[in-house]
Amino acid sequence: FDAALRQKTRWLVGIAFQGWDRLRWSGSWADRYMMLRDRKPVANAVIIVLAYAAMSLALVVALYDLAAGAESALPPLAPHGSRLAALLIATSAVLAWRLLVRAGFTWRLYGAGQGLLSIPRSVVANVFAVASAYRATGVWLLLLLRRQPLTWQKTSHRFPDDEALCAR
Repeated sequence: FDAALRQKTRWLVGIAFQGWDRLRWSGSWADRYMMLRDRKPVANAVIIVLAYAAMSLALVVALYDLAAGAESALPPLAPHGSRLAALLIATSAVLAWRLLVRAGFTWRLYGAGQGLLSIPRSVVANVFAVASAYRATGVWLLLLLRRQPLTWQKTSHRFPDDEALCAR
């Protein structure tokens, strides 16, 4: 985990932060679109944290309502029929679709076990994305405050052998 975190942190510092520092938002619309794609993982980390916090709050409220029954005085998180309720349903459906497609393709290539494991691995990937963005932001802020040149943290690479790549 730590080696992969160092590698992704290095990638984020180099591409997202240094790219922003050196290139700004110059170039054609296609260049700027690619820059946005390179730089959005840092913003995505904030969104992921907020989404998990909101999901946890919704779960706590739902459990409280279930335990309290009719005596519950908590208002609904999203009033039925509201735009917010429709948005929550739509985004939940898109998330479910994405997870099912991911599981289906993984299942087809690597078998049922790996296909089913791809769903919880999505949560692990989100935790990893937040951790690497947090670490990269810290590294970048320290570089700005100390005004020191960036030193790369080397990571070792281990590639799977042909048998592991071709196994089903």
